[in-house]
Amino acid sequence: MITLTDPTGSNTITLPDASGTVAVSASSPVTLSAAGDIGLNQNAGTDVTANLEEEGHINVTYVTGDAIDDQVLVGSGANALGYKTLPDCDDSSGNHLNYDTTANAFTCGTSGDGTGATQLSDLSDVATSTATTGNMLIADGSNFNSVAISCDVTITSAGVATVTGVDISSDTNLVAGTNISLAGDTLNVDDAFLSNTGDVGVGVYDFGAATSFEIPNSTAPSLSADGQIALETDADSINIQTGSNAVGGIPSSTDVAIPLIQQKDITLLEPDQIQTVSDAIPFFTVDAYDYPNGIAITAIRLATSASSSLAINVEEWTSPTDGSPVTIDNIATSASTDQTETTISSPTVSASSYVFLDLDTTDVNWAKITIWYYVND
Repeated sequence: MITLTDPTGSNTITLPDASGTVAVSASSPVTLSAAGDIGLNQNAGTDVTANLEEEGHINVTYVTGDAIDDQVLVGSGANALGYKTLPDCDDSSGNHLNYDTTANAFTCGTSGDGTGATQLSDLSDVATSTATTGNMLIADGSNFNSVAISCDVTITSAGVATVTGVDISSDTNLVAGTNISLAGDTLNVDDAFLSNTGDVGVGVYDFGAATSFEIPNSTAPSLSADGQIALETDADSINIQTGSNAVGGIPSSTDVAIPLIQQKDITLLEPDQIQTVSDAIPFFTVDAYDYPNGIAITAIRLATSASSSLAINVEEWTSPTDGSPVTIDNIATSASTDQTETTISSPTVSASSYVFLDLDTTDVNWAKITIWYYVND
């Protein structure tokens, strides 16, 4: 039924026929087809201001319910859309956003109804659902696979890595250097060194740049071959095994002691008569060629032909005419024929000095003085 509001005016209504030959115009957002269908182009936020449900449909998917703030539009059926509220998943309920298809609502939690990714297999490019301890996810070009580490390293679930073994020949590029050879996993040292447990060396050994060289030393060193040497610490001697076995020589394989204490002695005939000619006589010279750092006297011995109280003063003279000599020691037989002094008053004698004997007038046929000393370093 068509009703005219103002019938007195000029009113003409033209409707299209079935063939659509009568044109009817329309302007955006309204559309008009040749068949007479009227449509509405919807531009979100501008053209559509009414409730989506009232607009009828969106791309042939029907909308149910009215929207409120902070809601999203989701499918809730084959052709239906609904408005759903998104929960705040940053709270203590969990940190995963899930959609519960039974309750038709979004939920928070660490697991859901299967519509979210709750295990590795839920991810489209992960080809496993098993979380094996120590495995790694390795990409093969299409998917990630759980793969066991195939080497000498294990990794715990706490992220602690442990190296269980290294195969030298297979796992490293180790190359042996000078005097070392590599056979499989074994490094071999060439026989180019002297063993510290005993060895035989050949060639020349130059220790010229060394600051010292220690030889074997003990109170009773044992020598077993010619040329071996050792310091006998309680005898002040260096022992060497030697022996030419020649006539008048040292027998073969004999240990010979080279004393470090040296000795000088002199026998005086009628010392009282000598004293009348010279009160002091030279004994020996501490020559700088032999003793560049002088000597240290360790003992003095006086022996006489008969029991007496002969006294001899042993002195250091700096020259043959020294008028102020230093007394090394005074030794006397004291009514005996033999006396030894080991406590020397002034034992050190400088290089280039002279050792003199200051005699007394006691009448004996002879007197013998012996001095022991070592050479200062």
